Amino acid sequence: MGYQYDELILLKLIMSIKESCPHYSVREILNAQDFIPVKRCWYYLEKFCGRDWYNYGVCLNLGWLQPENIPQEVYKAMELI
Repeated sequence: MGYQYDELILLKLIMSIKESCPHYSVREILNAQDFIPVKRCWYYLEKFCGRDWYNYGVCLNLGWLQPENIPQEVYKAMELI
């Protein structure tokens, strides 16, 4: 399965920031970065939800990753970035 470059970048960004600073929300992470357009980020979050990699309660950009559901092939692809 192929993944978009910026899709993997966003996933890696969220994972690395949440690992070092778990109190940051995905909203804050999306607003702090400026290399992927925000609407594109929302699209990727919806895509992650469809794959069961991401979940949220009320608002899409206030959710959380579910790393246990992310396949190993994605982790391998992120290592190449």
